[in-house]
Amino acid sequence: MAVFAALYAVLVYLFSPISFYALQFRIAGILRPGIARKWILAVGYGVGVVVGNLFSPFTGPYELVFMPLMSFLAGSLGYLVARPVKNNYFVAGMCLAVLPFEA
Repeated sequence: MAVFAALYAVLVYLFSPISFYALQFRIAGILRPGIARKWILAVGYGVGVVVGNLFSPFTGPYELVFMPLMSFLAGSLGYLVARPVKNNYFVAGMCLAVLPFEA
């Protein structure tokens, strides 16, 4: 979980010019389908969003509370949807990609 969170946060920081502002493109999102294998990675995803958002020029309650909570919920839902299909990465990735409330 800690490694997943650290990887997410580092990738957000490294690509910070495109990770923030109104249109966000987070390269760190390539890690999200990994949640399909272990549900605890959804917690790591939420923690990674918190740490990554500490570097945001807009740091506030939305970035440090709402976005991580929604990311955790999206990750958990991605895991639950992928579980019946043998924890398929593609299914989890699709679920995480189409959820409108996910960071």
